[in-house]
Amino acid sequence: MKKDKRYLCLFISLLIVMVVLFTGCITVYEKTPGGKEPGTQPTTEVPESNAPIIKSFTADQVSINPGQQVQLSWEVSGATDVEIAPVVGSVVQLPANAVLVSPTETTTYTLTATNAEGNSTASVTVTVAPAAGNKPDLIITGIEEMSGVVYYTTKNIGGEASKGCRAYLYVNDGKEAETYIEPLAPGQERKASFSNYAWSYKPGGLAGQISPGAPTQYAVKVCADVQNVVVENDEGNNCKTVIWGQKFNYNFLNYAHMAWWYTGAGAIILPVPESNAKGYAGAIQGGVTLEDGKGHGSILMTIPQHVNDGWIKGEFAEFGTDQFGKTQLYYLKLPDMTRFSAMVGFADGTTAGSQARFIFQVEDETSDVILTQSVTATADGTLDLFDVDLSSLKYKYVAFILRVEAIGSAENIKPVWVDPRVLQP
Repeated sequence: MKKDKRYLCLFISLLIVMVVLFTGCITVYEKTPGGKEPGTQPTTEVPESNAPIIKSFTADQVSINPGQQVQLSWEVSGATDVEIAPVVGSVVQLPANAVLVSPTETTTYTLTATNAEGNSTASVTVTVAPAAGNKPDLIITGIEEMSGVVYYTTKNIGGEASKGCRAYLYVNDGKEAETYIEPLAPGQERKASFSNYAWSYKPGGLAGQISPGAPTQYAVKVCADVQNVVVENDEGNNCKTVIWGQKFNYNFLNYAHMAWWYTGAGAIILPVPESNAKGYAGAIQGGVTLEDGKGHGSILMTIPQHVNDGWIKGEFAEFGTDQFGKTQLYYLKLPDMTRFSAMVGFADGTTAGSQARFIFQVEDETSDVILTQSVTATADGTLDLFDVDLSSLKYKYVAFILRVEAIGSAENIKPVWVDPRVLQP
């Protein structure tokens, strides 16, 4: 009996030792939500919503120097309105789903897509590097008019404080007023006004009543340090121009049926069928799906002559009829701060991988081509932005040329220009 008790005590002692040893190696887990294994993420239930979906919102550059441009691009579905802040505003009417911005400082752009069910947002930040060097650098960042007073904002983007200097106000290249800019510390920005000047121009209003030939738009320019008393990092960035009033907006789609069209086979008199082997041109009002899978409203389709490296071009300007009823082309005066802008690519039915060169040209009154810019596009499922600054040609009398050159066979390509315009910002 005592022997049995001895064995029982020994067994209990061994059991206690084993429990103590294993206790340090065992971790006890609480049951996770939904009975999942430890270390996995619990499932989050996403409520159903019919708010817009922002598939992408990107910048082609996220780090730039002052004065450089950035292209913002987006893809949104289910939205009735799309806005980008700051500065840009509503972009729902832009068929290209892209816009150019020129931030002067590091800026976070926020896209808001809205419909009756709610809204969705996405953001992208563009970092603007500080100006190089330790000198001051004055730029004008804004111009506005309120109650007849013209206000302007000056910023010192340099690395050293600036001296006081003079600012001038110009309207359509004529000097209207001047004022004094107080010294600015590095990075400092200040809003001021031309306090001794009253804005009296009323585009399409008072000016038009005084003289029928008065302008209906005004190029308003403010320049800092006009007397060059401040030694700056960049002496060429002191001015900013904005357009007030009725802005120039030349829509190529409105003139496509009157433009003068040519291919390697000679002149083309519109209308012609899209299958015309000599080439085709026409403004199409909706109903066409492009290579990106979308419909973009009105487009200009320009199909070259059906030969290898075939081409087509159209000449645009103002059009009128002479005494014999024949359509004539009249050169138009290009105002300040204009740009050519379009998206280019291909319509459905184009052989994948096909290429074409889209060319924009400006011709002067002597029929000399004074500007040529081009974009080579590939049928790869995306459209390409074509943007040309025309401000160097201000006040010249010009005509425009849209030209497409096939790279290789032109038999199965349908090049398109989406919303081609020359306009002022």
